[in-house]
Amino acid sequence: MNRGTPFYGYDYTNVTGLFGACPNAPSTPDGFCDDTVLTVNYGPNIKQLINQQGWERHYDAASLVPYLVRRDGSPGFITYDDAFST
Repeated sequence: MNRGTPFYGYDYTNVTGLFGACPNAPSTPDGFCDDTVLTVNYGPNIKQLINQQGWERHYDAASLVPYLVRRDGSPGFITYDDAFST
C-alpha cells in the first residue's frame, strides 16, 4: 500500500540531462516545456527502466530525488519519486 506516497515522475522527452533546456519548445507559464513533458507512474513505467533499456539512474543530492537519463546522450530525462525520496 502506498497511501499518500507520490510514486510518479515526469518524462521530459526533449531534454538530455539535469538542468537541460527543452530545445525547440517554448516554455509555458508553469515552467514546463509545452507538451513534451509526460506524467508517468513509477511501477508500470519507471521501475523497469532503472539501469536498463539504455537508461541510467542518478541521484540529485540537492533535491534528494533520483532521475534517469539515456546512456547514449539522446533526449530523455525522467525525474521521479521512489521509496527513498519521500
